[in-house]
Amino acid sequence: MALNLDGKIEDHTIKHFRVNHSTVPDASDGVFLYGLQSEDEQAHLQTGLSETYSDDLTGVEDGPNGPQITLQCGTLRTAASS
Repeated sequence: MALNLDGKIEDHTIKHFRVNHSTVPDASDGVFLYGLQSEDEQAHLQTGLSETYSDDLTGVEDGPNGPQITLQCGTLRTAASS
């Protein structure tokens, strides 16, 4: 990919890395690079995930059906039981 970088495909390059190697593929800022992973790491992690959230975690509290996750956007989710 880097060999094809000619100064005209930066958006395509960043999108490729966000989608394929990032822990936050739909982040609108550059912070996703802090979570850059190899393809093997990303594939390994995805095999163990049933759901992902692309928002900041603001809190976790005990709820009637288990832990309640609060996201920055205001969404509440009940954490999955293992």
